Amino acid sequence: MITTREQGPGLPAQFRLKDEACVEIRRLAIPDYDAVVRLSETLTEGERYLRFFTMHPGYLDEWARSLTEQREDLFAIGAFEDGALIGIANYALTRTAGCAEIAVLVAHDQHERGVGTGEETGNWMRAF
Repeated sequence: MITTREQGPGLPAQFRLKDEACVEIRRLAIPDYDAVVRLSETLTEGERYLRFFTMHPGYLDEWARSLTEQREDLFAIGAFEDGALIGIANYALTRTAGCAEIAVLVAHDQHERGVGTGEETGNWMRAF
C-alpha cells in the first residue's frame, strides 16, 4: 500500500464528473498494472494512434509498468470509479528544469463524462 507521503499532496482525492458520479483520484502503484493494461485495451485503433503514435503498440507492457512503478521522474495518477480504472494522467520530467510532458488517457467507454477534459483535468493536475 502506498503511504500518503508517496501519494503526493492532496491524494487520494474525490472528484465529481459531469454526470455527478464520484471518482477517486490516487497515485498508480504496482497492483494497478493489470488495470492499466485493461484500460489500454478499451481504446479504438484511432485512440491508440493518438496516444501512442501507432495503432498497434508493441510496448504496452513496458508502458503500463512505467506508470505503476514508483519513480522520481514520472508520476501517474488514476481515476477510479467503483474500483475500476477509467482514466490516467501522468507527467514525465524532461531535461529542461521545471518542465514535464503531460499525458491524459481515458477509457473508450468513459468519454464525454469529463474524466480527462477541461476543468476535471485541471483538478487532476492540482492533485499532483
